[in-house]
Amino acid sequence: MWAVAVGDFTGVIAIDPTTAYRLAELQFSREDEAAADTAAVTMLHEAGFSHRGLGQFLNRIATEEGAAM
Repeated sequence: MWAVAVGDFTGVIAIDPTTAYRLAELQFSREDEAAADTAAVTMLHEAGFSHRGLGQFLNRIATEEGAAM
């Protein structure tokens, strides 16, 4: 799975097409995304950086995704 996730598709031939499709279409829940955002804020604080830029970035992404829908 790791190779597929990072773009090495040489081993995909050994995976049946249904499984390969499911891996390619893997989506994350809102809870997964919230946990990742929280972890990012924690890492920024531990490294001595402000989280404000991350918040602005995430807001910009949300605005752009809303406009694209």
